[in-house]
Amino acid sequence: MKCNKCGEECGANQTFCLKCGNRIHSIPDLNLIEEELANNIGELMDEMEAESNSDIGGTTRVFDGRVEIEEDILNDERYTSTQDITIPDIKDESLELIEIARKHNSYNDFQVNALNTGREKNVKKPPVKKKKTGKIIAGVVAGVIAITVIVIALVLIFGNKSPKEDTFLDIYNEGIELYTAAKYDEAVNSFQKAVNMAKSDKEIIDANKALYDAYMNRGFVTLSESEIHECVDILKELISLEKDNKEHYENLIKLYTKAEMESELESFKESLMGTEIGLELGIKSVAAPIFENEPGEYKEYMDISIMYEKGCTVYYTLDGSEPDTNSTVYEEPIEIKEQGTYEIKAVAVDEEGEMSDVVTAEFTFKLEAIEPPKVTPSGGTYKEATKIEVEVPEGMKAYYTIDEYGVEPTTESEEYTEPIDMPRGKYVFSVILVDESGMSSAVVENIYKYEEERKYSYDEAYDVLIDELIVNGTILDESGVTEDDGLMEFSYREIAIIENKEYYLIEGVLKSSYNKIMDSFIYGIDTVSGDMVSVSVSAEGDYEIN
Repeated sequence: MKCNKCGEECGANQTFCLKCGNRIHSIPDLNLIEEELANNIGELMDEMEAESNSDIGGTTRVFDGRVEIEEDILNDERYTSTQDITIPDIKDESLELIEIARKHNSYNDFQVNALNTGREKNVKKPPVKKKKTGKIIAGVVAGVIAITVIVIALVLIFGNKSPKEDTFLDIYNEGIELYTAAKYDEAVNSFQKAVNMAKSDKEIIDANKALYDAYMNRGFVTLSESEIHECVDILKELISLEKDNKEHYENLIKLYTKAEMESELESFKESLMGTEIGLELGIKSVAAPIFENEPGEYKEYMDISIMYEKGCTVYYTLDGSEPDTNSTVYEEPIEIKEQGTYEIKAVAVDEEGEMSDVVTAEFTFKLEAIEPPKVTPSGGTYKEATKIEVEVPEGMKAYYTIDEYGVEPTTESEEYTEPIDMPRGKYVFSVILVDESGMSSAVVENIYKYEEERKYSYDEAYDVLIDELIVNGTILDESGVTEDDGLMEFSYREIAIIENKEYYLIEGVLKSSYNKIMDSFIYGIDTVSGDMVSVSVSAEGDYEIN
């Protein structure tokens, strides 16, 4: 490698030219102190050369960093001497410093005589007078070397010092950048560090506010239980430092509510009752009532109890509407006897008319299914008169239907109170049980076919009818003549079941002596007992016994 200034051949590890002092190149691992040393030595070499030339007394010109002496001076025989230009002797301690510098640089080409001008011996050079200038130069060189070595020593001692540690502001600003970029998880980590590093009240407030906002923007549903408690502690810390900041109180109330920390919420509100900030937050001075029963779903009925402050009156509703002084007054536990969901709301009012906050609790009562009723006898065909019986447990009621098709009974159907005569013919008997709450059992259906043999034929039933009408004076004899010379004519209508009994239905038409129809009647003769009844037709077309 050659010097780009004088062309001198230089070693691969040299940092400056030994001839002219010009810096050659910068090794990648050369530190700033080494570079400064090389520059200082190069500049010193140039100064020395300029000093030497000024002593010659000739005229000089500078071309590309080289000093050229005019021919008229070089031809002066006073300057044909072969004496070398040398630097005055350097003190021993200065040489020791040079040796230290050499070892520190660890380059083979760094030599103690590097400050030599580099001119070849036996070359004619102007004589140099030993003046004070030489001593000054030597002193300057020694001083520069000493300062450089001291700097190197300091670098060696303190050079391995760790990088500057981040400050609170560095970490806080880092968190702000992450927060702005919506990197909330990383922002949380940075703000947590900032909280730990904060010293002044302002730093503590700023860091905690930023940490809480990062958590909330990350999303409440993502918070673990420990993180929720951390957020609670953050807000408590902020409240202690900024007691008049309404926002911190509101945030804590919201957090307690979202986390369903009801006892903590009530305790916090109670602590604010009667305070200025409490009034700003709308916290009442009257304590809200408390439900003794835990809200939820129950499989049995129970009474709902409410606790409240002495001297207050509690008003409540069961349908979710807002209670006021016109609502039901709470005097004893609320009795629940029907299934369903009850959204109970209650409010306490003191003697001055001040109302508390409204409290709400939801209770659902869903009892286990009621066992279906037991019915005897079971469905089937019967030849004799039989009664149908239903077993009704205490506190319940039974409702039934009986017809040809099977109609599902409701609480509007006929209530069962005593055993029922099985009707003749084929019928479906359906029955349910209903408890005090209105909960119904499953429907029990039995199909009965009662085929009791008739003891009366139609002719026998007709004779019974005529005998009965003669006895009661409706007709005078079997011919059907009446007292006013009218005539009753009879005709078969049909066999029908009325009130669970089978009847021959016979119609009688009353005519005047002029053969004009005056009236008509329907009579029923029981096919088994032979009993006679008077029958009419309802508006719906059904037969009814008069």
